Amino acid sequence: MGVVTTLATRLAQAVAVLVTVSFLVYLLLDLLPGDAAEQLVGPAYDLTTEERAQRVQEERVRLGLDRPLIVRYLEWMGGMLTGSLGRSVRGNPIGTLIGDRLGVSLEIAIVSVIVALVLSVAIALVVHASRWDWLAKFSQAASSAFIIIPQFYLAFLLVLVFSVWLGVLPSIGFTPFSENPSKHVLGLILPVTTLVLPQVATYMPYLVSGLRSSSTTPMAIAAAARGITQRRLLLAHLLPNGILPTISMAGIVMGNLLGNMVIIEFAFSIPGIGSLLLRGIGDQDLLLVSTLVVVIAAVFVISSILTDLIYALVDPRLRKVSK
Repeated sequence: MGVVTTLATRLAQAVAVLVTVSFLVYLLLDLLPGDAAEQLVGPAYDLTTEERAQRVQEERVRLGLDRPLIVRYLEWMGGMLTGSLGRSVRGNPIGTLIGDRLGVSLEIAIVSVIVALVLSVAIALVVHASRWDWLAKFSQAASSAFIIIPQFYLAFLLVLVFSVWLGVLPSIGFTPFSENPSKHVLGLILPVTTLVLPQVATYMPYLVSGLRSSSTTPMAIAAAARGITQRRLLLAHLLPNGILPTISMAGIVMGNLLGNMVIIEFAFSIPGIGSLLLRGIGDQDLLLVSTLVVVIAAVFVISSILTDLIYALVDPRLRKVSK
């Protein structure tokens, strides 16, 4: 019952967060100087000032920008609820634009999270089991370095080494899996690596600390006294308890990951949600940018709820409370 109550509470909070975010984003974008009509008309050097102003006003009427803000917001929200997302200022259906690109962004994000968690657990287990001080210090220094390095600069370094100097990986572009599977996988390596390294650097301290704390518990000491193998002690006793702080951290990392996707997609010319968001900002496309921000916020909220559910399922103390 406790898990069900927690889920219902989080879903209610998620709805409130999404409504608040959608209104604030719509309001702030509308307050920016200029609008989509200005961008569409452009400088228009062949027109007089009066003719250009008339052309801009005609575009505002066509795009519906002449109506009150609250009317446009409610109409947009109604379209969001019914699945009718409208069209961008370039005339493309927003639902189609997002649908074509969301899969690309989610693929890169999900693959990077899985790879980062597997690597983090493997490295933390090696560091804990080895008992070598130099290895623990080296992993700590490497973690600090990858957290400090900006991701755009990290992407530049990876491209410089593996694309320019070694020439073994493509530097930009995205090839669908259906067209060329091998080229698709090769094209994912650099952007995924750029996202994985900071994630591993973030998870590592929590995992190592969790393993060390778990090894001093009475349960772990008693298990070791019974003579079980080091491998079984790590995997069956220490890891399930030591990974709990990392699960909590994963929800926060997912939020940072969504923001970093904009940088990664720009750096590697990937046609995902991040690059579409940058294009919408450049066009001052209020509907497109607002919809994308809500989609990104929804993904973050869903990942946060899933993190809480996984934590509740993994932590035996919470399972007992829920019964």
